[in-house]
Amino acid sequence: MTDIRSHDVGDPSLAGKGRGRSQVLLVVLGDDPRPPADALAAYTAPGAPLLPNYHIDRRGQISRLVEDGRAGRGLGEAIYAGFSQRIDPFAVSVLLQKRPTAGYDGPLLRALDALLSDLRARYWLDDSAIVRMVHAGGGPPRVTPYVTPPAPRIADCRL
Repeated sequence: MTDIRSHDVGDPSLAGKGRGRSQVLLVVLGDDPRPPADALAAYTAPGAPLLPNYHIDRRGQISRLVEDGRAGRGLGEAIYAGFSQRIDPFAVSVLLQKRPTAGYDGPLLRALDALLSDLRARYWLDDSAIVRMVHAGGGPPRVTPYVTPPAPRIADCRL
């Protein structure tokens, strides 16, 4: 990573699976309400169903669990480009700590912005490649464009 302050959890060069011939086409964002220590322990447990490339906590700490050149796991299948496809091989996954009763914290949003800028530049991605997976009724989730969360209101900011 360039100019991004992060720390590695475990050995990212061995985690996940190789991408094969797939290249990174998407950055998939998701939320995780758990405290960072609990989330990171769950991701790195043997046989864990979910292993993202990155986790960002509400203080803006970026944890890298899987090297970008390798695929995380747990995104599964989704409707992308009109077809149901396995998303893991061509996506970098980023999970964000989000408390169920609150929005995203400022340090997290700043860290996310820096990470997304780095990933866009590294993989020549445009804004349409930053997505979320939305579950709507039956069937596989859909890949939908990411919408930047609104900035916090001045009245909600602590000085």
